[in-house]
Amino acid sequence: MKKTLTLYPIPSYSSKHKSGARSRKHQLRKKMERNGVSPSEQVIRNLLNYSSALAVLKTRETGFVNLVMN
Repeated sequence: MKKTLTLYPIPSYSSKHKSGARSRKHQLRKKMERNGVSPSEQVIRNLLNYSSALAVLKTRETGFVNLVMN
């Protein structure tokens, strides 16, 4: 069975430790790259299909309107 989802702990970010949070985020990204973690082909296909069906319009009265075409 193909692995389609891998959960990683989300490091806590605080405004006091911005540089530490950035380094932890960078370390987590490097760890994921080393382990070969990437989204499955189906996830990528779903995202591309959604983005091709999405239309965002800006109107004067209501602002931005998001439409998903089926």
